[in-house]
Amino acid sequence: MRFGPNIIEAYEKVGEYVGHILNGDKPGDLAVSLPDRFELVINLKVALANRIAIPASLLSRAQFVHSRLRA
Repeated sequence: MRFGPNIIEAYEKVGEYVGHILNGDKPGDLAVSLPDRFELVINLKVALANRIAIPASLLSRAQFVHSRLRA
């Protein structure tokens, strides 16, 4: 399980900072931004492999549930 900021948005924000720095802005002058959204991600495949029971109430609240099992 992971609860935290959206990874894609975090990488996009890093790209914006790099662009500002490459355009000549001083890193100390850039505003610090915090994530707007947080997400709950559950890897059900790993949980099942380790015999960890994830309650249905928690699964229903997750934004992403990775459950792909290889054939």
